Amino acid sequence: MKLNDVFLSINGEINLFHQGSLCIFVRFQGCNMRCKWCDTPQAQEIDNGTEDVSIGQIIEKMNEVAPRCRKVTITGGEPLIHGKPMIDYIESLLKRGYCVSVETNGSFPTRDWLHPEIRNHPNLSFVVDWKLPDSGMSQNMEIANFRTLTRKDFVKFVISSRKDYDEAVRQMGMMALMQIPVTFAMSANTQAIMPRWELLEWMFADQIPAVFNFQLHKYLDGLK
Repeated sequence: MKLNDVFLSINGEINLFHQGSLCIFVRFQGCNMRCKWCDTPQAQEIDNGTEDVSIGQIIEKMNEVAPRCRKVTITGGEPLIHGKPMIDYIESLLKRGYCVSVETNGSFPTRDWLHPEIRNHPNLSFVVDWKLPDSGMSQNMEIANFRTLTRKDFVKFVISSRKDYDEAVRQMGMMALMQIPVTFAMSANTQAIMPRWELLEWMFADQIPAVFNFQLHKYLDGLK
């Protein structure tokens, strides 16, 4: 697998560990999408000149960075493009007693490829994007990829316009009809100069059953 970085920070966005909790971030290189508003373009290309790393090397790096921290957020790029090695890595972390959150872009199924004894592990959750029209990548969304999500998981919408918001509301309704029991989250895309108060006004007016997702880590100096 291609590794971009391993670092200790806080969870700045919604996940199972709660916003603001200390966490080891393991960022992998490579992504199958090119979202218009990508905030980590340095992790897009999988062939970035670095050597492949083993699971043991990654865990060794995690122990160097934060030996007492047992919460891990796996992110990218898109971690699930690494296939079977990523499956083995996630399962290895769970067997070692870590709590694991996987951030993924919605173009891959989540639990389908995990071993049955790991699939519903209490310490595993997914934060899955639903790419909206203004991202330029909405054509990659397949609702079948979301069918195996559980109550521990989250579906995140990054809103850049009213068009995005309306599509997010529509998809939330579809997932509710399909009884996909996730927590929904909405965040304003500040790269698109999307005012947070405008998104909040829409959510208030419609009484949307979603969490307002605020990127806390971007407002704290000295944190990645």
